[in-house]
Amino acid sequence: MDDPDAAVPGGWNHWVVFNLPAGLRELPEDQPTFFNIFPNGSVQGRNSWGNIGYGAICPPAGENAHNYRFTLYAVNGFLALPLSSNRAETETALRGRVLDASRAARQLPEVLTSSNPM
Repeated sequence: MDDPDAAVPGGWNHWVVFNLPAGLRELPEDQPTFFNIFPNGSVQGRNSWGNIGYGAICPPAGENAHNYRFTLYAVNGFLALPLSSNRAETETALRGRVLDASRAARQLPEVLTSSNPM
């Protein structure tokens, strides 16, 4: 999940997950951030904070609404990546491996304050 409107080159990455099983239909809420591997074999990489797992959305106070995007790639096999991989490393591993992709996006319409994360 990323925020392309963040004021850093390449946007801000809130969550990187790779090697999700092909038949997976959902991920349970509140996934722990203290380990990389889910019981189903999916791997959480590093977000833009440098941490494992999901980092909550919270644009700087006073900024306009941001877009938040979930991008899902169907790939032709397992991505042999280190457990600590970030978005850039994951995207490099995806080159030439993507069979299809889908994106869901949501714009937060209200202006948030840094004490009001979603």
